[in-house]
Amino acid sequence: ATSVVAGVLYGISSEVTHRKKGKQAGLLAIFPILRHALFQPGVLYLSFSAFSLFIAYIGIMTFTADHLKSNLSLASDQIGALLSVTGFSGIIVSPIAGFLGDHLGRRKVFLAGTAIALLSIALMAFVTYSYSTYLIFFLVLGTGAATAWTPLNTMAVQVSVSLRKPVTSVYNAIKFTGYALSPVILSVIYSPFQLRAVQLGCMGAMMISSFLVSRAKVQSNEA
Repeated sequence: ATSVVAGVLYGISSEVTHRKKGKQAGLLAIFPILRHALFQPGVLYLSFSAFSLFIAYIGIMTFTADHLKSNLSLASDQIGALLSVTGFSGIIVSPIAGFLGDHLGRRKVFLAGTAIALLSIALMAFVTYSYSTYLIFFLVLGTGAATAWTPLNTMAVQVSVSLRKPVTSVYNAIKFTGYALSPVILSVIYSPFQLRAVQLGCMGAMMISSFLVSRAKVQSNEA
């Protein structure tokens, strides 16, 4: 509601701008550009790889937190500490992943990152729970996720130099749709089958993400 009011007030108060003749006006002008960006080689593969990666990453964090709270009665501050570990590890790992991507190839570094994250989820699924082990598993998850996200985002930005902004817009739109839909999609299997089903689903999403990047056509220095 606040954003709508702000938009209305802006529309009333802003000055009317006159566009030069011959130039397309309005929002419709952007659609042909976005369509062109959408079908650049590699864009859909990388975008849906990011979508799947977000499905896995957000899903495992969301439903693990709910499971620990609802079924194991873990305190909120302990759950918060578990989740925050992923962010702390990401801060440290991201620049290292960027450096390795430049020197070893971004696709290889991405696949290494998803493998690490996949391992962490598998450990959560098959190792008996203890708080200390889950701290380690979430640390590994954050390390893998940051290792994957850094080269993936760079590959998306560099798909097309001439269409960098629209390609990035398409990529981010699809990527963050995964962020938004992850709890909705995975709740379908969480309610009847509990956390184990979500863990397996997240592992599947991680493998899909890896497969899509392995199939994406990217520049040679990104391979």
